[in-house]
Amino acid sequence: MIARERRRIEGSRGAIVCDTRHFPIVVLQWHGQPDAALIQAFDRWMNDLLQMLKTEQLRMATLGDLTRAEPPSHEDRRTLVELRMKHQRESEGHVVLDVLVSDRAALRGICETLTWINPRAPAVVATSMTEGLRRCRAALQQVGISAPSLHAEEFEQPT
Repeated sequence: MIARERRRIEGSRGAIVCDTRHFPIVVLQWHGQPDAALIQAFDRWMNDLLQMLKTEQLRMATLGDLTRAEPPSHEDRRTLVELRMKHQRESEGHVVLDVLVSDRAALRGICETLTWINPRAPAVVATSMTEGLRRCRAALQQVGISAPSLHAEEFEQPT
């Protein structure tokens, strides 16, 4: 069973809040600059979630909020891209839609590039949490999965 929780994973220059309380919508809120320690810890968390999806034959939509994220170093960016592609391969058939939210043109461009690299991965870029939540809910409903009605204010991050 998917744990319904809000877990904060810390790195030395940033953090990520992994929120499964509203499953089948999973919200991932990135803060600061991801570093190797944060990326590795997130990878372990995501591997556990993906294993649970496979074991229980579940599907979800993910919403990655990058509005408070800083670009990672070149080396960490490469690691993130590799892990993202690995997660996409491992989640095939279990992730209905992957939405990335960013209000910065540069980060949106990086996200769009990731989609071009792997066009089979169901990813879209949104400019707000409201739009991202709407897209997740619609994608889940389109495949017959009941999704909660959520509001962006429920996911406001502390500073």
